Amino acid sequence: LEPRFAGENLARFMANSLLVAVATTGASIVLSTIVGYGFAKFRFRHRDTLLWVMLSTTLLPFSSVIIPLFLIIRDLRLVDSLWALVVPFALTGQSIFLARQFTVTIPNELIDAGRVDGAGEMQIFIRLVLPLLGPAIVTVGIMTLLMSWNLFLWPLVVLSSQENFTLPLGLSLMGLGSTFLVDYHLWMAAATLAVLLPLMMFLLLERQYMRGLEALSGLKG
Repeated sequence: LEPRFAGENLARFMANSLLVAVATTGASIVLSTIVGYGFAKFRFRHRDTLLWVMLSTTLLPFSSVIIPLFLIIRDLRLVDSLWALVVPFALTGQSIFLARQFTVTIPNELIDAGRVDGAGEMQIFIRLVLPLLGPAIVTVGIMTLLMSWNLFLWPLVVLSSQENFTLPLGLSLMGLGSTFLVDYHLWMAAATLAVLLPLMMFLLLERQYMRGLEALSGLKG
């Protein structure tokens, strides 16, 4: 019998997962810090209401929105592509709220001083605000990376080509067919490889991540 989980397939699945995780994490960090800065330092109509509406979306189980989300992805012609795994999670209410809570702690006097010196809003954000958001960036980044790396239900819905499968879907292929044809030692080896990236990321950034959570627990409104 031929191996049911060839090495080249595992490499492709891992590459797809890595691409999706990196793209989603990068987009989430950029977009959430910008939007969070807007909610924290700019006043506009219904600002707080809009913030709480977005935050309330995190209380909905993903299974309750999977059908309308699929219809949107279908209309965008992203079905059966890796972009279908990136776009829906590039900006979430949770990441916006985290970035906003950290940005609130930055003194308004610092931003006003930048404006007095003639800096534009984007310059103020990049040169003054962003360097102070290190813990927020790490926290949002790790949470987003773990979420996108572990996705299973959504890729199962929107992906049909095996060449686009991510690692969780690839691991599930090993369980198809007769129980006696499953190579459990290969399955466990692949599962071990699947947890290496998240584990390494957490170990490398553990201090910054815990600092971010500790700072967030002490923030108000």
